[in-house]
Amino acid sequence: MSDLISFGARVREARLTAGLTQAQVAERVGVGPKSVSHWETGRCYPKPENLVTLQRVLSSVRLSYEPDNENLLQSGSGLRW
Repeated sequence: MSDLISFGARVREARLTAGLTQAQVAERVGVGPKSVSHWETGRCYPKPENLVTLQRVLSSVRLSYEPDNENLLQSGSGLRW
């Protein structure tokens, strides 16, 4: 599975766990609904500024930064995105 698809699947899982629709996430992040769909289907990653906001919207995940691996999302249990 590619990194984009894996990331997208985890975004979708976190969104569903939070009980939000793609439209609700899009509105809260400040992007169009197609952007959220593209993230979830692995067509693209969110821009860094949107990734930070996405992390805030999906409170079940937190953002971590590693110099050799730009932005990674990490669950409270340490599962890396």
